[in-house]
Amino acid sequence: MTPPPVKQEAGFLYIPNLFSPAIVQDIFSKLSPQVSLTFPNILKALESQSWNRFVREEYLPLPASSPLLPFLLACIYMKLLRSPPKLMLRIRGSLDKLHQNCTFFRDQIPFSKFVRAIKTRQLRFSLDENVCPKLTMAFNEFFEEGYLAYLKMEQTAETLLQGEVSEEHFKTRSEISRELDQQLQCLARAKRYIGLSSKIVESNLEFLLQRFPDLNESIFTEDNLKMITDLVEQEIHLKFPGKKTTEHCLMLMIRWCFSNKPSPFGEEYKRHHVVSFINVIRQLLEQPSLSELIFPLSILFLGASMKYQNDENCRSTHEVLKHYMITQPNLFLCTKYLSQVLTGIGLVLVESDNNDLVELADLLLGLFNDRTDGSISLSHGRQLFQMFTRLFHTRTKNLNSRSRVNAASEAPKQGETTDLQPGSKNVPETNEKEGVWSLASKQSGVFNRRHTSHENDWLLPLAVVCRKNYYFSKNYASKTMSLFAASGLLKGIYDSNLFGRSTSEEILNFLLTDAVMNYHQIPEDHYRLLWQQSLSIIMVNIDKPFPLIHDKTILSLVSRTFLGSIFNLSPLVVSYLDSTKSQDKRKEGQEVLNAIKEHRASELYQEVNLFTDTISNLWITVNTTERTHLLKAFEGHVIELYRVWRTYKSDYQQHMNDTHAFSPLDEPFEAAIQQCLRDFYVALLVMLKITLPDVTAYQGLIWLSIFSHLEFCSVKIQGKDVSFMTSAIASILEAVASEYPNYIQLLVSSIEPLSDPSLVTVERLVENPKYGSDSLLQSRVSFLLGIFEVVLEKHTHNVRRVEERDLEDIIAPICFIFIEHPNPKLNIRAHSVFQKIFTIPGGFRETIIPYYLKVTLQNFPAKTQLESLAKSVSLIVSKLPSDSPLVPLTLDYLRSKVEETMGLSTESFLAQTQISQQIQPQQQAQQQQQAQQAQQAQQAQQAQ
Repeated sequence: MTPPPVKQEAGFLYIPNLFSPAIVQDIFSKLSPQVSLTFPNILKALESQSWNRFVREEYLPLPASSPLLPFLLACIYMKLLRSPPKLMLRIRGSLDKLHQNCTFFRDQIPFSKFVRAIKTRQLRFSLDENVCPKLTMAFNEFFEEGYLAYLKMEQTAETLLQGEVSEEHFKTRSEISRELDQQLQCLARAKRYIGLSSKIVESNLEFLLQRFPDLNESIFTEDNLKMITDLVEQEIHLKFPGKKTTEHCLMLMIRWCFSNKPSPFGEEYKRHHVVSFINVIRQLLEQPSLSELIFPLSILFLGASMKYQNDENCRSTHEVLKHYMITQPNLFLCTKYLSQVLTGIGLVLVESDNNDLVELADLLLGLFNDRTDGSISLSHGRQLFQMFTRLFHTRTKNLNSRSRVNAASEAPKQGETTDLQPGSKNVPETNEKEGVWSLASKQSGVFNRRHTSHENDWLLPLAVVCRKNYYFSKNYASKTMSLFAASGLLKGIYDSNLFGRSTSEEILNFLLTDAVMNYHQIPEDHYRLLWQQSLSIIMVNIDKPFPLIHDKTILSLVSRTFLGSIFNLSPLVVSYLDSTKSQDKRKEGQEVLNAIKEHRASELYQEVNLFTDTISNLWITVNTTERTHLLKAFEGHVIELYRVWRTYKSDYQQHMNDTHAFSPLDEPFEAAIQQCLRDFYVALLVMLKITLPDVTAYQGLIWLSIFSHLEFCSVKIQGKDVSFMTSAIASILEAVASEYPNYIQLLVSSIEPLSDPSLVTVERLVENPKYGSDSLLQSRVSFLLGIFEVVLEKHTHNVRRVEERDLEDIIAPICFIFIEHPNPKLNIRAHSVFQKIFTIPGGFRETIIPYYLKVTLQNFPAKTQLESLAKSVSLIVSKLPSDSPLVPLTLDYLRSKVEETMGLSTESFLAQTQISQQIQPQQQAQQQQQAQQAQQAQQAQQAQ
């Protein structure tokens, strides 16, 4: 048979379809039945160059034009495209050994090029009128998928050293760019693909988008740009058979518009082609059936291309936008891609003249009037907020050199009043469709203020647009978007301080005040929560005083969102606990886990630092009663979190014990919730740092309760946070002790099993099912023991003394219990408290040392840690007087226990634990004292 000619284009080698029915039939008619045509056999035959063994003897020797070897290599090629790295290396090694003359391709190319095309995944089948085009395309699509996967491979030096890939796979950035350019040229030149395999086109365009940062500007040649344009126009002509192609082409052009890389062809070249592509966009927008993504991408391209358009093109773009905003508003509000639409319109607004700016902004805010399905989200509002802030800064960047309006000159004169009051409806009587400029003129009279001429150019009308859409909105979605736009402008005014106190500022401030004051009038539904969250986002982003809103109102609003929306974790815990008892627990558990991930990625959660700072800064502006009320709300929220998590741990453990059905989602869920709790803990820690100087005694007790209930999630804090926490607790205790002499008893009684000292025993804490496995309760006890440490540390330095009866009746008895507790953290902390006691001069420490040693050594090494024992013994022998009988008693206790449990001599144990460094000075002092006493006795005898 005579194969079609071979052709090489853009680095790709096009050969006849080796899997065509004719070739396959010819090969299989000559195969030997003794040898199976499997991949291992083929690979082995290639390595040994013995592929003739597949053929019956009567057909040997095979002619050089036989398709057998190319067919076997094509089979290897198919396997190579789906091979793991190690098998891929073996295949490549086998191919390197091949050196054959093959005339199947009419000697148009050397056989080595054929093998190289296989190794680089650039082998393709060419179309042939004798072979079904769909069959050839199916194979080429498979080859293309493998080739793109090959290009996407990201090798590292580590994988190279491990031998998983060869050095040949490494590519420099310029090499990658050349390959991408080659890929685009392939699409441009291989016209046989266009229209026949949209999958190949789409996959290549998608790959180019993924690797766009690696592209050079030189890739956007005349041919390549024409190819992109032809693809879109062909899709338009064919009524979008492959919508993905159009979408990818639009994305590629949008990224080119946004790219800041210098073009090797010059800026005028780029401007010309960008503007030319606008005509394609207009053709797209005229189509009756657009995908939900093509329209937003078209608007985004119009926005991205504005900086390349002249005045005439800009006016034309404005007219297109206005037309579709008026005639087809629903196209703009596809919720899934609304952010792209807003970005595009925002870019158009920035480059618009004053008239078009105000008109487009009015139409944009009016679009939301038809949204009553609750689909408008906080992210859309926040984007609108940022859009109008950026709009203000961009349009006023050239005004900084102008003289600012004197704020004092704009203050109301004595006796002068304004018709605008919070919550009132004293707004000018205007028709809903009244012109913005006319409304702005009336607005100027309402305020009776002097304002600068440059403000009248665009800012005042834009503020009036926000006000108009706010008051004439048909629903709270539209009101919310108008509020975000107004607040974005207000933030721009505050940040720039350009106009002083202006009419626009008063309009915007009034809108925000009205929104806050009327918050409670909104029905309890989706928009009530959206309204609260929106106002909170606005407040924390502006972070400026609002003259008509009391600080406590803002503090209450922001705090409610902080607790009720950002860190409202209890429902998630309850939902997951319910899912563990469900029949479809895997699916429901995954839904809860996804909800946590979405929550952590939400707009509100990302602003947690701003919320923390705002609450902390507003704290100092309200009175003590308001502060206490806020802290009590925080304490109630924390206690509820503690209760729900404690219930989850208890109920879930019981459920697992009964069913023995552990879910693989348990650990990811607990890790996700714990991360949220730790974020909450850190936020509270920041608040405490800022508000600590103003904390009263009662507020101090609340703070201690908050951190006591969150101790179970504080394991990640370290470094400066740990040292601050210690010093903060010390400061709080100073304030608490001044008004609550019995504060130690108050703290102890707040923990359930310790509330009645007569019932506190190790057996009750360990063996009682209610307390024994309660890790959250144990964390609270650990926090209490930490407080004891701080109390005794201050006591040692004579800053504030603890009551002797508290030390004897509360602290020491509780710590004696926990040095026998099996929980290592509690055990170590209890020993740390005793180590603080041993540093306090007086008779109490000498009273408890014998019993302490007895209990400690009885529990060594089962419960008492070696480090705790070593440190305690060191402190005892170093802090006691040299003539104290407790030193030899300590050593006697230690000697008997060490020899019994560890089989070591006392000297070896002391050396290993470095206690001997503390004992040696004591022994030397004792020897010196004994020598002095003997010398004095001898001198007394001589005197007699």
